[in-house]
Amino acid sequence: MSVATTPTREVASTPTREVEELVARCESIMVLYRNSGRTPKEYAEMAREIREVARTVSAYGLNAEQVDGDIVKPVRAGMLNRFGSRTGAVVFSAFHDALMGRRRD
Repeated sequence: MSVATTPTREVASTPTREVEELVARCESIMVLYRNSGRTPKEYAEMAREIREVARTVSAYGLNAEQVDGDIVKPVRAGMLNRFGSRTGAVVFSAFHDALMGRRRD
């Protein structure tokens, strides 16, 4: 007797490489934003790009805890390591606002 099986894909199990690429993309966006002078126009462009990343994360089906641990915390650490505690915190705050869909006027 033969049983046909179809491989199943777990939505909540995002491959590590894909998550690492998203973190790297976020860091790249934020470095460009930081180096651009952080104008309202640049914020709007950065926020648009971060929202694209957020849509990708959403498609993976990650829960809030996974997003925090796999995306948000590594981006925060990257910004603090790259820019130091003061500037890194400011840049991370802009990232977090954009990720959460908050506007800055």
